[in-house]
Formats: sequence, C-alpha cells, structure tokens
Amino acid sequence: MLTAREILERQIFVVRETVETIHADAWAPTACIHTVTDRMAPMQLPEMPPTHEARRAMFGLLGAFAAEEIPEEVTYLSVIAEAWGATIDKTVEGDEPWENDDFVKPEDRPDREEVMVIDVISADGSVIGAILPIIRDPQGKIRLGEPRMQSADADCADDGIESPMTELFFPAYHAAKEKGTAN
Repeated sequence: MLTAREILERQIFVVRETVETIHADAWAPTACIHTVTDRMAPMQLPEMPPTHEARRAMFGLLGAFAAEEIPEEVTYLSVIAEAWGATIDKTVEGDEPWENDDFVKPEDRPDREEVMVIDVISADGSVIGAILPIIRDPQGKIRLGEPRMQSADADCADDGIESPMTELFFPAYHAAKEKGTAN
C-alpha cells in the first residue's frame, strides 16, 4: 500500500505535468479517493462552495458516497485545487479564517500568490500536503515553483497543517460503513 508521502509525490508529478506540458491554465478542484489496494477514484468537484461550512458538508457527503460506492477500504483522500495563498501569521490572534469573520481572504490581500494546493488526508485524520506557486512568464506561459511541503513529519518544512474543510470525509465514510449502508 502506498504511503501518504508517495501519494503526495505522485500527485505533485501529475499536477506539474498537466500544468507545464498541457499548459492547463485552470484547474477544477479534484478529489481522489485512494483504497487499500492502491486504486484511485478521481472525482472532479463542482466549484468550491463559498462558505467553510458548505465545503465541510460537501466533503462529508463525498465520504458517505465513497462508503456506499467503493467496495474496497478507503485509506486516503487527496484534494487538488488552484487557490490564492497568503502567509498567515499564527502569532496574531484571530488570523485563522474559520475563526474570524474579519479575516482578509488571500485573494483580497496584497501579498497573495497564485498556488496549486495538494493535500493527502489519511483515515486517522493526519494530513500531508504541498503548496506549489504558479509562476507566469511575460508571455503568460505558466510553470510551477518548487513545492513547499507541509506535514507533521519532522522531515517537512512546516510543523503541521490542518485540512478543516475535509475533516468530515472520514467520519462520514466510517459512519456510513458502520450503518451497513455500504456494499
């Protein structure tokens, strides 16, 4: 069975090849459901809902769907999305977007950058991810910068990440499995 890091490295490769070889300039949010036998079911997601609560609900529904439609045990969920990023100063109280209504969204900040975000969430809730800056040359051709790895693992650049919008996927998946509604 692949590890979360191996899945992340494969997803980085696919995203880089897609963006730089095919010159894809828009990326629809994609969820990939990974099973214990290393099968992957990619799903293009609709436009991300506008609120944090709606995003959480969408991933909860996706977890229940996976329990009903995928007979093998689901071990990981990976999510790939294009986004605006900005550095959050975690020493400033209230600078977490889901905790403060006055939070300035990255797309409205002068220090924003266009990025590809890839997260891999395991069944135990741990998250590993990467942020790849999108770099545009003067002719508009894009390439991806070096990934900034994020994980609770000691060999990554950051001290850990959270994926609050996906945190309902595995609880919903396990609840549906336990209810016996799954195949």
